[in-house]
Amino acid sequence: MPQRSGVRLVTSAAVKEMRVGRRNLFARTGWRWLSQSSDDAESGAVLMLVALSLVGLLAMAALTIDGGLLFNEKRQAQNAADHAALAAAWSDCHGENARAAAVTSIARNGYNASHLTLSDDGTNFAARIEVAVALGFAALLGFDEVEVSGEATATCDDAGPPETWTAVLME
Repeated sequence: MPQRSGVRLVTSAAVKEMRVGRRNLFARTGWRWLSQSSDDAESGAVLMLVALSLVGLLAMAALTIDGGLLFNEKRQAQNAADHAALAAAWSDCHGENARAAAVTSIARNGYNASHLTLSDDGTNFAARIEVAVALGFAALLGFDEVEVSGEATATCDDAGPPETWTAVLME
């Protein structure tokens, strides 16, 4: 075959022969040639595996990131509930407004009065903080928000003189 300026000229018959030769070579050794025709039954199988893997990776990312977010928000809600119950019990011990003290306490923790449920049975004060948390990655899988809560109960320990009265967290 003639050569011109370092480029080898190949006829279409030679290209066809090279392709057939490669297929036969790799078929004999158990390997498959990557440029096989798209008529194979396995055509697109890799694309499906990649797509399914990406869905799995997205689910794991959602669980990791959003799970951490939920854990953090639950911890903050629990801390706010602990403080609210203690503030209510402490205020009641000293003859002050228990509800106002609990609302002030949760406001310092970043919540408002609509998140607080405060109940008392005369001696014990139960505070519950409920918060709806908007999710990030899990929203792509259909979970928009999850509600987390924290609960605490406190009482006034008034066994001694008034200057020694304290609030005790029970739960």
